Amino acid sequence: MYQKEFLPLLIYHLRICDLFKCIPFEYEEKSERFAKSKSIKVIRFFKLQCILTAVHCTALFLNICFGPLTKAERLQGLSIMICSLAAAIPSWNYSIDIAPIQIINAFLDFDARIIKNLTNLATSSTTKAIKAFVVLVEIAIFSYPILVFLLLRFLPCMPPFILSMFANCGRQKCSTIRYGLQLGVHIFETWIEYHAKVSGATWFLYALFAGIGFLLHYFELLTRYLRLK
Repeated sequence: MYQKEFLPLLIYHLRICDLFKCIPFEYEEKSERFAKSKSIKVIRFFKLQCILTAVHCTALFLNICFGPLTKAERLQGLSIMICSLAAAIPSWNYSIDIAPIQIINAFLDFDARIIKNLTNLATSSTTKAIKAFVVLVEIAIFSYPILVFLLLRFLPCMPPFILSMFANCGRQKCSTIRYGLQLGVHIFETWIEYHAKVSGATWFLYALFAGIGFLLHYFELLTRYLRLK
């Protein structure tokens, strides 16, 4: 069930992860399982991203607490910071712990060895709903950083992002150098948002939510099997 319903989505998701080097794992075609990436470059880049994400979230938090913001701006920035923090926490894996990917491998092993021997059961409405939810979140993950970038282009001093930390933001005359710096900062923050969201969503979607759907499907199969006995 996991191989049929969620594995194709996960493999596609990992292709996006590979673009940002935000997951230190890869799918092995021969074993049909996931393993730690053999690329030292990917591992080092991923660790760098972990550090940058932690620094970025810390900077957002300090800006909300001590930055030159009004109460309304602090509340506005808090919601954005919570979204960033919610993605940064599950994406943190500086020590390259294989436990998260082993959870998914366990689902694949169980699916291959146990479930295939039970009576076939049509995909339940719960599984379909979870799969639809995963697809919608994937679309949102892809869209959110782009929308943030566009928003920052119109409101470059929007809290709690980096430029809002400066009290004179938006008050200085526009110049080519200043415009280039703003664009560079916005691209950097968009990149941070992308790799944090894509990496963090991997475990939320395919270990937690897909795992719940997998277990519910197994219980349905087990119930039918026991009734037949």
